[in-house]
Amino acid sequence: MRVTFVLLIFIGLIGIINPAFFIAKGSGGGVGFLL
Repeated sequence: MRVTFVLLIFIGLIGIINPAFFIAKGSGGGVGFLL
């Protein structure tokens, strides 16, 4: 559970710091999902 929680936070930080990462991966809705 803890590993999954940290992983979600890590992905969230990537989306906040570099939204282009989600666009490049074809997941433009990733940032909107976190907000």
